[in-house]
Amino acid sequence: MILKLFKSQHPFVLFVALILLILLWTGSILDYSIVEHEDFYGQTILFIRLFNLINPSSFLLYLIPILSIILQAIVIVRLNFKYTLIGKRTYLPAFIFIILSSAFVILQKIYPVYLAGPFIVFSISKSGDM
Repeated sequence: MILKLFKSQHPFVLFVALILLILLWTGSILDYSIVEHEDFYGQTILFIRLFNLINPSSFLLYLIPILSIILQAIVIVRLNFKYTLIGKRTYLPAFIFIILSSAFVILQKIYPVYLAGPFIVFSISKSGDM
């Protein structure tokens, strides 16, 4: 029954995907621990400067990755609708992406991959238009 819901083309499915994402991130959001600068040892200079602009105990450290995942899931679904990558037009790729990107609890805070992901997905989307 759940798989049938995920495979449907009803826009309500995107709302269910958003609820799933929030449920998967609830533990990290409620823990709300202060993110230390040492957690990002060896990261890029641009990311460290961006991290220094945000308060280490800010909710933005969790909101930015969530918004990034939502944006990437929408673009992946749009790519599936445009090019029919999976034989049938469904919202299933969004659910798979949300589950895979939220699977590692230790990565449920801001990391460079969440900032680079939308650019990579958009570049894949635009490369198909050429």
